[in-house]
Amino acid sequence: MDVRGITFSSAGALCALAQFGVFRRAQTASGWTPSSRGITGSQVNSLAYAPSNTAVLYAGLQGQGLFRSPDNGTSWSYAGLRGQDVKSVAVSPTRASTIWAATLTGVRRSRDGGVTWVKQFAVPDDAPTAVAVAPSAPATLYVTTYESGVYRSTDGGRTWRRLTLPGYVVAFSILIDPANASRIWVGTRFDGIARSTDGGATWTSGRGSPSGYDAVSLAIDPHNRKRLFAAIEADSGGGVYVSSDSGRTWSRSTGGAAPQSADAVAADPSTAGRIYAGDDDPQALGVYRSDDDGVSWRNISAGLITRTPLSLTVQPAGIIHLGTTAYGRTSGGGIFNYTPTR
Repeated sequence: MDVRGITFSSAGALCALAQFGVFRRAQTASGWTPSSRGITGSQVNSLAYAPSNTAVLYAGLQGQGLFRSPDNGTSWSYAGLRGQDVKSVAVSPTRASTIWAATLTGVRRSRDGGVTWVKQFAVPDDAPTAVAVAPSAPATLYVTTYESGVYRSTDGGRTWRRLTLPGYVVAFSILIDPANASRIWVGTRFDGIARSTDGGATWTSGRGSPSGYDAVSLAIDPHNRKRLFAAIEADSGGGVYVSSDSGRTWSRSTGGAAPQSADAVAADPSTAGRIYAGDDDPQALGVYRSDDDGVSWRNISAGLITRTPLSLTVQPAGIIHLGTTAYGRTSGGGIFNYTPTR
């Protein structure tokens, strides 16, 4: 089983997405249970809680559209976009019924929890990879695409402007400053990590960020918003890169048993300086932990049956949830939990 993502609400309930449906773990439970009642189809591509109502959850499926849960993932009902591959879902920070869905044919918006939809964005011969809404500005959205980079809307998706990134790049990941909707970072394939402080009007490429590799995951330190972390997939020269100046400069983390190729990185909101990364290198699969802001690392993979990480989530209490697959995608995979010792 491939566990592609794990998300949680402030109420404590956890949901995980996999190619076999949705799995749920209640706040007081010790294990995970299948929780796809009401969902037609199996492969779940994306999950998103509503920030303004922690009981509401949306699931985007492959070829089956969108589904909505009003009870923390216990039950589901159809929420539109039948026949669509929903790659990404974003929910308004202030209204649980306002949602955006990124599909292969464009971005669509619903203001009534999926009852009705309008198409807001499409690029000829291209498709969105993700849609994200700024936590501090509900009307500001960003969309990444396969071919044409990044687009921005400041009116809830009614109009869009293409943001011209440095050079010709493929955009893999986007990070929005939680307190400033105009400060963004984009992880690319050909030009490292691009940074903008004016909503994408101008860009700079972070000095020292790796070019020619895939910057697949970005994270901001909740204890210091100037400190950023990037997971870089690469045959060599990859791993975790760290910036302490809001992305102006980057350096590769090599201390201790540092990961050599990373596809997930997350900062612990409960403990300053503690960072986790998932390494997908066949020679060093597993999870790594740093307690000094990424200066040095140690492998904490003992107990993992399958060590190829697909998703990594840190709860506010510091508990880690890891979604994995077996290397080579032959068999196995699952959800693992880790409670750090101080």
